[in-house]
Amino acid sequence: MSLNDRKTLLYFTTRTGMYIDKCDYLNIVSFITGFETGKNKKDFTELLKNYITNKYGIKAGASGWPGQIKLLSEKINYSEVTTFKKVSLEVLLLNEIGVLNSKLGQILKVRIQSVIERIQSVIERIESDRDLGIINFWVEEWLSLCSIRSDLFRQIWTFDEFQIIQKIDNEVQENNIFKEKSLNIVMLVELKMQYNLLKG
Repeated sequence: MSLNDRKTLLYFTTRTGMYIDKCDYLNIVSFITGFETGKNKKDFTELLKNYITNKYGIKAGASGWPGQIKLLSEKINYSEVTTFKKVSLEVLLLNEIGVLNSKLGQILKVRIQSVIERIQSVIERIESDRDLGIINFWVEEWLSLCSIRSDLFRQIWTFDEFQIIQKIDNEVQENNIFKEKSLNIVMLVELKMQYNLLKG
């Protein structure tokens, strides 16, 4: 799989709303199918199928990789969209010999930094419009981009950066949209400020 194709799919995975109108699983499957049809290659979805089979023990049946993602989403208790993104990132960030591609890792890092930066604007929207849906969207995006337990993901960050990323993730995981709690907004703002100090 070429670096350009990996980069294109990485941008799609991290900025899906820029590529499809409605960010749901059906549209994601349609986009990937169209992308590979245009190239006349199924190298990405073959990597995806093999990765899910080898890591999670879920083989591709008649429904192919979309069915694998559905089964995996039930297993790990995330939405199909979040599951697709998490697994795709793990596949796309690796080069041919199974090592992190630092350039692609940097693209993901910049994207996650922008998600951290949006914490303040999300809070302002909640306070002014009582728009609680926006926090659910932010949480879903965070969950789809951050895989704290992945060694690959850890390599993207410095030690100090990762400590803060881990604290944000702990807050999100403890109070995510799949549980009936509210995020600790004050804590998230403090963590955002700590992260900004690290960036200088």
